[in-house]
Amino acid sequence: ADALVLCHEPTRTHMRGLPHFSLPSIGDCMERCLETARLTNPDVQCTGIAVNSLALSDADARECVDRIGREHGVPVVDPIRHGAGVLVDALA
Repeated sequence: ADALVLCHEPTRTHMRGLPHFSLPSIGDCMERCLETARLTNPDVQCTGIAVNSLALSDADARECVDRIGREHGVPVVDPIRHGAGVLVDALA
């Protein structure tokens, strides 16, 4: 892969089906995914984060997307609510 888009569901508290395993941070997930992808492409980059904000209000979803973007310095969007344009643009 040349580019990765990380997916995140902000209201999830544990790994699906494994309630005794809490979720790693977005930053940790990003680093582990990039570490693995670099086995085949040392230049791979995380170009964005897709957020599943279905369980959030519109205002909370916007705040969540904005906060994650500030924290990680990549485009972040809920592609269902707001379209995937910023993620597509980041690939260009």
